[in-house]
Amino acid sequence: MKIERQLVKTGIGIMILLLGSGCGIFDADSSHQNGSFTKLYVTLQGLDQVAVYDAENLGLIRTVDTDFTPGESVNTPHFVIIDEDNGFWFVTLIASGYVAMYDLGADMLVDTVQVGDSPALMALDPLQKRLFCSRMMPMGGMMTGAVSQVIQEIDYSQGSLQLVGEFSVNSPAPHGITIDPATGVIVTTSNTADWIYKIDLTSGIVTGAVMDGQASAPPYVEIQRLKSIQCVTVAPGKIIAACSAGIWMDPYSGTETQIPGIVQLWDTPTMTSTDTLQFNWHSRPWHAVKSPASDNVFIVLSGDGQVGSSAGIACVRYDQDELHLEWIFRSPEFHTLHGIDISADESRVYITSRSNGILYALNAQTGEIISSVWLSDNPDMVLAGGVAVMKNN
Repeated sequence: MKIERQLVKTGIGIMILLLGSGCGIFDADSSHQNGSFTKLYVTLQGLDQVAVYDAENLGLIRTVDTDFTPGESVNTPHFVIIDEDNGFWFVTLIASGYVAMYDLGADMLVDTVQVGDSPALMALDPLQKRLFCSRMMPMGGMMTGAVSQVIQEIDYSQGSLQLVGEFSVNSPAPHGITIDPATGVIVTTSNTADWIYKIDLTSGIVTGAVMDGQASAPPYVEIQRLKSIQCVTVAPGKIIAACSAGIWMDPYSGTETQIPGIVQLWDTPTMTSTDTLQFNWHSRPWHAVKSPASDNVFIVLSGDGQVGSSAGIACVRYDQDELHLEWIFRSPEFHTLHGIDISADESRVYITSRSNGILYALNAQTGEIISSVWLSDNPDMVLAGGVAVMKNN
């Protein structure tokens, strides 16, 4: 196991860039009608909105309300994903149980489908026009989390959303999810049971393996030591899983233990872990994104609210069956980081801060802050979640 090395670059607090008046709002039709721009989407969970930004200057283009469910007081948009090939973007609404599809050009609602029980993350197959939806994890007082053990398959080939399949695993809250088109499998990780599963999309066969070699338990036992958040396909048959861990209480003795956050590399044909990077217990590895231009994976370190400067971003390189920590950047300006995405040329990484409602653009070579913007005039209400940026203009 590799221990987190002293590659931390101390972040100097950079003054938050406020664009325009208040949040830097401008109208896309007037300000951009004569030029191209790259759109970035970020979920504002506490406001029931998805905000659309210009990725270059973090200027707000528009906000999209997700209040399309009659009778629902809150919907809570959580995760957003873009299909540029077919011209759509999708968002999960964890409180009301919907997945929504929007037109990528006009950001207008196209269709919705209710999947129930706290939809969380999504994996996308643009060629087959299929979505695969995971389940939410427990979120303290915010919500109780999912009790189901299913991954749902949604077809959008006809321009609407249709539930066409469902795969059951043996653990609750299968939260992390990724698709590996080269091998025809979906991989999902349980946040509460510390198990990983491979789902063969052709045969429907589900194969599971325990992720925690220190305290393995049956798949149905919610041991919650590693707390896997997200998994990402990095090569055919290779996925990386980010596990937040942190302070763990033994349910029998009541003893608290500091469990290091980890990033694991898995070989999915054999369902074995080939390498592990270990971080400080307060780093809390969270969401991750694979670079489209290199062998790097960028991982949000959510941080612990009681430990100053514990939040940041890590760059990890994968090489065959090994992981290499390239660098870590932390800043006292970061607080409870959450979502992440990267530009097509790997020049910028975008991350969201859940606790103080800020969107950051970072230098993808160093992690240093390029610019940042408040996501709302009421940052305490934002609860910033997922972020997704277009890769082509």
